[in-house]
Amino acid sequence: MNSGTLAMYEKDYENYFNSLKKGDEVLSLNEYIECMGGFKGEKEDKEDKEEKNK
Repeated sequence: MNSGTLAMYEKDYENYFNSLKKGDEVLSLNEYIECMGGFKGEKEDKEDKEEKNK
């Protein structure tokens, strides 16, 4: 994940965190990014590259 993408997720996470109400479940930044599909896409890209290199 490049720094620009991470900064975008950090800003979105800040908005998410600030919108929580008392008693809401709090996700970690990593959990939040996974829910938004950030890590999944990179994992698939990496797997695609590895497959092409075989």
